[in-house]
Amino acid sequence: MNGAVIMPYSPRANSDWDLKDILPEIGSAYPATVERVWRKGDGRLMAQFKTADGRVFSAEVWIRRPRA
Repeated sequence: MNGAVIMPYSPRANSDWDLKDILPEIGSAYPATVERVWRKGDGRLMAQFKTADGRVFSAEVWIRRPRA
């Protein structure tokens, strides 16, 4: 795992997102495509992403729904 990203709901493979890293540090939003999604043995939601510049990485997905 390379870190964690925040998303408003569980991602689906082949969907495009503007991601924001939370771990290891908070960063700016950037576009990426979800390549695959899975759960680790301990139940954590994970996804593999590919950015516009070709970087591929895996991260834990934290679901944070927007406040109404």
